[in-house]
Amino acid sequence: MRWPFFSHFVAPHDLAYRITFFCVQLSLFCAGIAFLSKRHASAIWTPQPSWRHGITVSLPILLPLLLFHLSTCILGIHAMLVLSGFGVEDTKMLASLYNEVWGRQAYGPSLAGVLSSSVLLFASPILEEIVFTGFTLNAIAKRYGSVAAVLGVPVCFALVHAFQFGLGTQLIPLFFAGLTYALIRLSSGSLLLAILGHWTINALVFLPKWVVAVMYFAQA
Repeated sequence: MRWPFFSHFVAPHDLAYRITFFCVQLSLFCAGIAFLSKRHASAIWTPQPSWRHGITVSLPILLPLLLFHLSTCILGIHAMLVLSGFGVEDTKMLASLYNEVWGRQAYGPSLAGVLSSSVLLFASPILEEIVFTGFTLNAIAKRYGSVAAVLGVPVCFALVHAFQFGLGTQLIPLFFAGLTYALIRLSSGSLLLAILGHWTINALVFLPKWVVAVMYFAQA
C-alpha cells in the first residue's frame, strides 16, 4: 500500500523528486569516496607509479574494449546524423527516440534528467573503481592471489550492475569492462588510470545518447 501512495504523492512533483534524488545520490557517492579514501587509503591508492609507465602499460589493455565501444558509438552517431537529414516525420521519430533513450535513465528525459545522468556518469566510476579495483581487488589478491583477484573483481562488477540491467547476456560486456579495469590496476599499479579508462568507456557509451539529446533540444 505504501508504494502506490508514494507514487501518487510524487507524480505532481516529478522533477523536484528527481532533482532531490540526484542530490542525495551524488552526496552519498561523495561521502563514500571520502570515507573509503581516508579509511583505507593504503589499500586503495598505493602504489602510485609514474604516469609514463602507467599509460604505456594501460593503453594496450584498454584498446580492445575501447575499439568495441568506439565502433558501436560511431554506428550510433551515424544513424542519428542520417535521421537528421529527413523531414517532419523523422522529427517525430527523433522525439520518440529521445524519450526512449533518456526515459530509461533514472532521472528521466527532461533537460535536468539529462544533466543529472551525465554528471553521475563521471561520478560513479570513481566510487566503483575505489570499491572494486581498489579495495576489493587488494583484499582478494592478499588472500587468494592475483589470478583470483583478476577473475573475482569483474564477476562482482558485473553482478552489481545486474540490479540495474538485470541478468542476461548484457552483463558480458560489463564483465570484460571490469576485467579491463582490474588488469589496468594490477599492471600499472594505478587506480587513477583505471578510473580514467572507466570514464573513457562511459563517455563512448553515452556519446550517441548525447547526440540524440543535442538534436532533440535543437529542434524543440
